[in-house]
This record gives sequence, C-alpha cells and structure tokens, in this order.
Amino acid sequence: MALYAAWRFQEFRQLQRRRAVEMRQLAEADRRVNLALWASGDVIWGIDLRTGQGHLTPVSWLVDDVNHCLQQGQLVGRWVHPQDLPRLRSTWRALRRARSTECLLQFRMQGRSQEWVWVEARGRVAEQDGGSAGQRHVSGSLRNISALRAAQDSLHHQAMHDPLTGLPNLRQWKMLVSQAVVADKPFAVMMLDVDRFKYINDSLGHSFGDRVLTDIAARIGHFIRSQVPGAVLARIAGDEYATLLPGLTAAEAEQAAAGIVNEASRPLSVDGVEIVVTLSIGIACYPNHGSDHTNLHAAMDVALHQAKIQGRNGTATFNAEWRGGIVQRMHMETALQFALARKEFGLVYQPKLDIASGQCHSAEALLRWRSDQWPSNNVETVIQILEGSHLIHDVGLWVVQEAAKQLAAWRRQGLMLSSIAVNVSSKQLARNGFAQAVSKIIADAGLAPSDLEVEITESVLIPDSAASHAQLKALHDLGVRLAIDDFGKGYSSLERLRSLPFDVLKIDKRFIDGIDTDDEHQKFCSHLITMMQEMGLKVVAEGVERQTQLDILTDIGADAAQGYLISRPINAAQFMREVGPHEALLN
Repeated sequence: MALYAAWRFQEFRQLQRRRAVEMRQLAEADRRVNLALWASGDVIWGIDLRTGQGHLTPVSWLVDDVNHCLQQGQLVGRWVHPQDLPRLRSTWRALRRARSTECLLQFRMQGRSQEWVWVEARGRVAEQDGGSAGQRHVSGSLRNISALRAAQDSLHHQAMHDPLTGLPNLRQWKMLVSQAVVADKPFAVMMLDVDRFKYINDSLGHSFGDRVLTDIAARIGHFIRSQVPGAVLARIAGDEYATLLPGLTAAEAEQAAAGIVNEASRPLSVDGVEIVVTLSIGIACYPNHGSDHTNLHAAMDVALHQAKIQGRNGTATFNAEWRGGIVQRMHMETALQFALARKEFGLVYQPKLDIASGQCHSAEALLRWRSDQWPSNNVETVIQILEGSHLIHDVGLWVVQEAAKQLAAWRRQGLMLSSIAVNVSSKQLARNGFAQAVSKIIADAGLAPSDLEVEITESVLIPDSAASHAQLKALHDLGVRLAIDDFGKGYSSLERLRSLPFDVLKIDKRFIDGIDTDDEHQKFCSHLITMMQEMGLKVVAEGVERQTQLDILTDIGADAAQGYLISRPINAAQFMREVGPHEALLN
C-alpha cells in the first residue's frame, strides 16, 4: 500500500508539472496572440445568431456602447452608416439561413469622436448545433481600414481629376458624357482652347502659365454653373477644356459659348500682371452631331479647328461638311513639312512709299508657297500652320536670309533701297539665339544691321514676356530696325510700347480704310501719328488703296505708305523693273 500511495503521489506531481507547463505555454500563446492582434490592429468578434448575443475585444477607435449592445444581443445598426446598413443586414440573413458560411464586408461605423470609421469585417461559421439552419455561431476579425480607404479614394480622385485645376479630367469627362448618352436627353458639349497659350508659357514662364490656366478655369466654371444647372467643366489637355451642358439645344449652346468667350476675354490679373486671354470654342450637340462620346468628341474637335481657322477668339458649331476641310488641312500640313527641302517657298516684295520724297525707299518681303499639289493655297492658312508647328523657326530664318541676299543683289544692280523688312512671329522671338542667327545672316550678306527691319505683331507687347523682350533688345543693340506691325489690332498700351525699343509703327489697315470717309478715323490717325513721332518713331500706313487716303496721310504727316495703290506684292524681277534704280535713297 505504501508503495502504491507513493507511486500515485508521484503520478500526481508529474501531472501537476505537466499542467503547469501547459498553462505557461497557453499563457505564452495567449500573449503572442494578443501581441499579434495588437500589432495588426484587428479586433476579434463573435456573434451567436440564435440569440444575437456577441462579444468584441476592446478597441479604442469605436464607441464604448458597441460591445455592450453586442453582449445584450442588440444589432449594432445604430452605429453603422445608414447607406451601409442594408448590406450588413443582408449578409447576416444569409449566414443565419445557411446560405453562406463566410462573410467579408466593408462598411462604416461610428468612431469614438463621432466620425465615420471604415471597417472590414471578416467572419466564418465556427459552430453549428445539430446541423439545423438558423442555429449558427460566427466568429471573425474587424479591422480599421480608414487609412486604406482614404488612400484608395485619393487614388481614385487622382485618376479622375486634373492635378493642376482640380477639375474632372478627360477620363471622367468621357464617363459623364457616356452617362448623359444613356439618359438619352439633349445636351451640348464644347471644346475650349486658350488662344496662343504656348506663347504665354514660353514668354512669361510655366508658373505664370499654370496660374492663367487655374484662374481662367475658375472663371469659366463659375460662369457656366451659374448659367446652366448641372454644367460640368473638365480639363482634357494642356490648354484645352471641355464642357457638358445638359438640356441645351444648338442655339442655346451657341449663346452660352458666346457668353464664355466674353467672360474669358475680361482682363485677367496674374501676380500683379494684367493680360487678356481669349478662347476658341468648338460646339457639338447630342444627338444631332454624335451618338456616343467618341463621335461627339471628334465633332467638337472639328468645330474647334474651324473656330481657329476663322480667326480665334470665337465659336463654331459642328458642320459635317467641315470634316473634308480638316482632312485637307492635315494633308497641307504634311506637304509643308517638306516644302523647304523641296525649295517650294519663295518671296514677293511690296514697295513702301516715302511720302515726303515720293520714292519707294524700302520693301517688305512676304512669304509665298509655290506648290504643284496646292497651287491655290491661302497665305494666311500657310502662316497659321507654320506658326502652329516647329517649322516656323527654320522657315522664318530662311525668309530673313533670302530677303537679305535679295537686298544685297538689288544694290549691286543699282537699286539702292534703304532697308528691307521681314515679318517675325512671336514664337521665333521666344527662342533663345534668334538675334545671334539674324546677326550672322546680315554679316554673310554683306549688309549693315540697320539695313534689316524686323516687323513684329502687337502680341509681343504682353507685359513681362522676358524671352521675347530679351531678343528684341539684342536685335536693337545690334542695330536692326524694329517695327510694330498691325498696330491697333491687339491690346497693347502706349506705355508698354514706350518701354520697348521700336523704331517704326505700322497703322493697321482697318484704320486706314475709313480715313477718307470717317472723321473719327482721320482724327485718330492724326493724333496717333503726332504722338508716335514725338516718341521718335516713324509711322507707316498699311493698306492704302485710294488716292484720297494717300492725300490725307500726306496732310496729317505720315512718314510712309504701303498698299495696293502703290503696288501689289511682286517678285524680285518685277520689283527691279517697276521701281527701277534710284540714287542715294539711303538715309
């Protein structure tokens, strides 16, 4: 008996030791589980679907009452977002009725600070009594995924919005148009392009250009939303926007577009600099111009192209007949790519009459494209295409070179013109090194810098266009004469003109047209000529077509005249015959 009792006691002690080891292992496992749960941020939950009673491990980011209600068998619906509650209840019913053994659901619950917290609930059937439906116990985890959802929402927003303006981007705009097509109610779409934006970017800087884009977007967006309920403005490319205007007919869309053009053209102040921004707008309407977003986009693109051809700062509504014209223009653009290499460009020359002496003392060189494929090409269209591409730089320098060589050749033949003028675009001026290239051309032709006159349109007078102004100063410092062309067409101020180194001002033809029929035109030109001459500028009148116009210009003191009355643009040989050799016309 004593041996048996000793053996039993020994067995008992061993059992105690084993249980102590197991308890320590269980405690360690529990500690590791709790540590893992803490590290993961997950919360463990369980619900007996027979009674609705459940439990939830303590959590700091939910309201305290959630666990209490679960323990009392009350559904936590009052703390679930109303929009998510139907999905939550539907999942619960499926689990109770044995239609599902697992659940994975994302929904919002009220946080401790009364905010909505996104959670992900993952659960699985943990117990089933006798296999009877409706007697199921579910356990799982609950995770706070607010940060993940915020990141997903941010990525989605970035995928659907323009980062600069915050407007919907092209992807979202297409989705909105597709939804409008499904609704099958009339609406209008427009493509808006900021005229000459590349020049603003190149001359005033990209930061300035970005401010222009954001400010003009805010102005247009406010305007269209005030005029058309439900209107949407999107930025679909660098300087292009698109609108979706519900319920508008073509006539109403044209009226709205005209309002947008007027609204955009109000002076815009950016970083203390005031500029005028104009828009070209292409309009298309559903269902007349397209039955889906692809066709509507193409239609408004064609219409925009037409608005630019018509002179910019205006609108055009899609016309199916324009498609052929657009294709033709594309072919013309392709042909122009090879025109310089094929020696298809040429120059014609229009004499300038010195009013005091009655002699033609200088000429303006004008570009022409002589193409067998495009024999009747429009000069303005050719210039637009060149300025809209990189070709303007090479072709522009070619014009300067050919004009300089021709002036030198005329002088060798005895035609002593004082200077020859060439037109230079703002894009050429915006490129560094232009003045140096001109200097080399002048030297190679054996001319003095003052023998060349560079004519520039008013667009270069945009305030603070540093790149263009630097090139103007460099040309002036070389001794090249500078002329402001088509004065009166743009928005330049006399103060801005005074600050730049111009030698000549050319009055735009539209003022000369009425000088012999309209007293106001005559007074304007007279005052302008006096003011410019007091500033030290020579004044040339453009577009003189009648003797009465020339007589008045003589009376009010213009320095020179140019136009069909004196001569149409002619080739170099005709110029030599018609103008003839004159002596000592140099100033």
